[in-house]
Amino acid sequence: MTTRDPYSIAVAVMLTLCLVQAAFAEVSVGRTERHPAVPSSRFSPEDAAVLPPVPEWQAACGGSGWDAGVDLRSTGDGGVIAVGSSRSDDGEVSGNHGHTDIWVVKIDADGTPLWQRCLGGSGDDYAAGVAETVDGGYIAVGTTWSCDGDVCGNHGGCDLWVVKLDDSGTLLWQRCLGGTGLDSGSAVRPSADGGYVIVGSTLSSDGDVCGNHGSSDLWVVKLDGGGSLLWQACLGGSGYDEGWGITETADGGYVVVGSVASPDGDVSGNHGSSDLWVVNLDAAGNLRWKSALGGSGGDYGYDICRTADGGYAVAGMTDSCDGDVSGNHGAWDAWVVRLDADGDLLWQRCFGGSDLDAARSIRRVAGGGYVVVGDTYSIDGDADGNHGGCDLWVVGLGDDGTLLWQRCCGGSGDDVGYAVQPGEGERYTVIGATGSNDGDVSGNHGHTDLWMVGLTTSAFHAAFTANVTEGTTPLPVQFSDLSTGSPFRWRWDFGDGTVSADQSPVHVYTSAGTYTVSLTVTSLFGRDTEIKTDYITVTDPAVLPLPGYADPPTDPDGDGLYEDLNGNGRLDFADVVAYFDNMEWIADNEPVDCFDYNGNGRIDFNDIVVLFEEI
Repeated sequence: MTTRDPYSIAVAVMLTLCLVQAAFAEVSVGRTERHPAVPSSRFSPEDAAVLPPVPEWQAACGGSGWDAGVDLRSTGDGGVIAVGSSRSDDGEVSGNHGHTDIWVVKIDADGTPLWQRCLGGSGDDYAAGVAETVDGGYIAVGTTWSCDGDVCGNHGGCDLWVVKLDDSGTLLWQRCLGGTGLDSGSAVRPSADGGYVIVGSTLSSDGDVCGNHGSSDLWVVKLDGGGSLLWQACLGGSGYDEGWGITETADGGYVVVGSVASPDGDVSGNHGSSDLWVVNLDAAGNLRWKSALGGSGGDYGYDICRTADGGYAVAGMTDSCDGDVSGNHGAWDAWVVRLDADGDLLWQRCFGGSDLDAARSIRRVAGGGYVVVGDTYSIDGDADGNHGGCDLWVVGLGDDGTLLWQRCCGGSGDDVGYAVQPGEGERYTVIGATGSNDGDVSGNHGHTDLWMVGLTTSAFHAAFTANVTEGTTPLPVQFSDLSTGSPFRWRWDFGDGTVSADQSPVHVYTSAGTYTVSLTVTSLFGRDTEIKTDYITVTDPAVLPLPGYADPPTDPDGDGLYEDLNGNGRLDFADVVAYFDNMEWIADNEPVDCFDYNGNGRIDFNDIVVLFEEI
């Protein structure tokens, strides 16, 4: 086991979430414009069913200092609550207490920032997670080195810090948790009983902390609704262990994800170096089961979500290619692990290329599958469209872990992704940090900004409808293009041997039959086709023989008008006589449109004139 000095431990426990990419992630928030983003990924145009999402908007938020976003959640009013860290006190940031503050930003449903709050003291304070509370307010968690300003009760060094805000961002209460060692918070979730459960890491063995196994432990803390400590649990062994993500189980317990380097204590089955570690606790914090996953390299778990069948999906990173890990592309890969309800491994997938890749957030998609966000330095393997350096990376997976699509977002600087929130339809909002001001990024305030990107995967689908789908010849049909994704080319096949390149054409069917119609559209994102089998049904009109005639009238020239009144197959003077003798009967018994030669909507002497002139 590698020995770490206190400074290295502090960096690993405290700053990994916010500063591990500090060289390329500085972000800003305030009144910012939502700038349209330019699609940049490439894919096969034949693969329209699995198109990557399209950036619809982006917002770089911050000031002239270092700013970064680390978490966001949808709110009950249709907006978003976002949290990050800021060293700015200009631009869109105000109220900084000195050095780095936790920065909370409320954004409405239209993407407009409603308010922002800097929280902290004269030391460095870093954000890690945020959630909406049952009363419509917000709870945020992170780490504080301060003991002044908004912070009181620090136990020494750095503490896990929890802040409760109302719906307008006013600080209601705060709580420092920890001991004389280094303690940090990574994620917070409201619990079913109205309290809060928090995961982080601790190097303390005093103060609020008891049961530390040595070095750093994964630390779970349960608070009531007012911030009072109900229980805490140190999990790990004699090595360096840390916690990053948490979710509630169906029975009110908790499943926590992190990483362990210990071979003892609560840990069993460590594969060597650091393993991704999943721990299940009951509602009182008692350990029920745990699962160490990985290989002989380094393996880390950062986020976890529940699956539809009661299991769990975990996102992290690995540089192993043995043990539980297979398919590594080289160096570090983004790693997604699927567990059943008892913690048994169902499948695992490595995603990335030959360079450094990581997955930091995973969410289940309502329609099935998962969306994962992280970042990539790779320009090969699964990563396509990298803008240079590190890009924020969004990946869509099927229920079985199959890669459905991927999208690199960023510019020529370094850009990282920390969290993703699925929205209505097939839309996603991601948050991270950007050091770019080109490519997909505009409006950077300097250094790095908090960066939010809105994406949609419903951007390109062929679709159409028709005003009528059945009738008699001649049948005019108005087809309407309903395709999404701004297509610029259309090809209609009406099923009767004719085609059209118009966007919404009118087509006249002149022969009875059943017709299959297809529309193929082309856009910047490829091609897609919708086929409607046996969509249009056309029949001949029910034309009856005139009184005293054996054969029904016919349409000799196929124009939909039945000029051959006596049914002998040709137009002659006898047809004029037949029409004149039976005008009243025709008006009462025949389809008027077939005998209204002048098109005025009725049977009259003007029709006889038109018929006579055609002879």
